[in-house]
Amino acid sequence: MAVRSASAFSVNVSPSEDPDVTISVERWQPWSISPVTLFSRDAFLTFARNEAATYSTQNKASIDSVELVGPSNINEARVAYMELDDSKRYVYYIYDRGWSRQTSTNVFFFWRITATVPKTAL
Repeated sequence: MAVRSASAFSVNVSPSEDPDVTISVERWQPWSISPVTLFSRDAFLTFARNEAATYSTQNKASIDSVELVGPSNINEARVAYMELDDSKRYVYYIYDRGWSRQTSTNVFFFWRITATVPKTAL
């Protein structure tokens, strides 16, 4: 389904952040979705809803929201979950629609950023 790539990345977390908050960044290679899903905002939102439904079913988490965010030239969707233990999970899917086969080697890659916030976090 999704393949984790060896891409370099960095995440800056404020020193005041709760040490139990975890953030992961993945560069995805979406073999299971079509290019139209990446380029069309409506199809991208449908993709995020489907991912949310799958995660919710597998982990018995409730979905708080699924929405498109960000500027119109970048497809960015945010999904918020409430886990069974009352922790929260936020997932961002990001694809820059400016990438193309002619100008970028990244055309078939996009990013998934996941933050897990425990119930006890501020």
